[in-house]
Amino acid sequence: MLCQLNMFPNYLGLKAQKGLYVILSYAKDLSTLSNAMGLNNSKLKQYVENSLASFRFAPLLAMLGSFAWLRMTNKPFALRAYYNIELKLICFYKDLTPLLTMKKILKRLLLGIGIVFILLAVTAGIFIYKVKYGFPIYESTPPEINETFKPTAVLVFSKTNGFRHGEGIEGAIDAFDQLGKKNNWSMYHTENGAIFNPEQLALFDVVIYNNVTGGVLTDDQKAALKSFIENGGGFMALHGAGDFSHPWDWYRKTIIGAEFSHHTMDPGIQEARKYKLDTLHPATQNLPDEWQHTDEWYVFYNNPKEAGARVLFQVDESTFNPSGNMAFVDDKGFGMGEEHPIVWSKCVGQGRTFYSGLGHTKQAYETENYRFMLEGAIKWAAGLEGDCL
Repeated sequence: MLCQLNMFPNYLGLKAQKGLYVILSYAKDLSTLSNAMGLNNSKLKQYVENSLASFRFAPLLAMLGSFAWLRMTNKPFALRAYYNIELKLICFYKDLTPLLTMKKILKRLLLGIGIVFILLAVTAGIFIYKVKYGFPIYESTPPEINETFKPTAVLVFSKTNGFRHGEGIEGAIDAFDQLGKKNNWSMYHTENGAIFNPEQLALFDVVIYNNVTGGVLTDDQKAALKSFIENGGGFMALHGAGDFSHPWDWYRKTIIGAEFSHHTMDPGIQEARKYKLDTLHPATQNLPDEWQHTDEWYVFYNNPKEAGARVLFQVDESTFNPSGNMAFVDDKGFGMGEEHPIVWSKCVGQGRTFYSGLGHTKQAYETENYRFMLEGAIKWAAGLEGDCL
């Protein structure tokens, strides 16, 4: 078989000329070739036998033959195979980068797949840990507050160390700013947890946890917020502020009062019917007895009324699928049954607290009914309207 060698590179001072041919025919041993290449017979024989077993090794054998020719002579020579089988070679060009065998390619492919799988597993693990527990990042220097607040001042706190509901947070900020203008309230926005100190908290009537997730406060900052609420401050928590990512027992058991299980997954965002149970609370006034709302729906292990909460709205489970099952999770295919609370309030010490499981999406805050609810909730939490029952 003839194989034209085009533009063979220079090795050991010998240059292969364009148009030369390497001819492979029949032979009984490899001694000459072995000596020429500085290899022992057994090693060279293994190369040849591999080549004979599969043409995937032909490039390697061709390169061996070419090297031998360059070291032995400046004339074509016959490479005679051990098993009297004619060997087929391929042509080499200017770049003689050795081609990988299929075995090596397969090994590298499997290695690559393994690395990708490990990276995906690590990424998924980090994401799950962040969603469930959050990464503790705290601030120690409080923000400078130079503005003069109006008679009713609201602190909108939007920090997240866990999962971040970006659209929901931005939607709430826009909604609260508009409610502030409408009612002549001051709205102060920050993600700096160091603002939770007695001096600065005293400037506000209401603190809003705007989709806050994860452990966002130090022990001293937690103590300042707890004291603020118990001594008459208003507090509101929205959506993600009631999930399982908050490593603060007092907050979960006393403020939220319901242990989070999961949210809807099939699909995540669904339209459902919610209806109010309380017609006297400022957050339920100006709202119909039943209304359709599209959101991500939370499911809790227990009803917050067991912890003394005043349930304001429930969601009708017959109008949506409450299952939280997904890939690798098959034990969340349940809801809360006929009583599925989604909005409630509670008096804690001298303070007033309010929780809404709504508000995953930006669109939720653009609906008129939800804005009416949030407006009434701020009025109640600030002590402007309604009683603390």
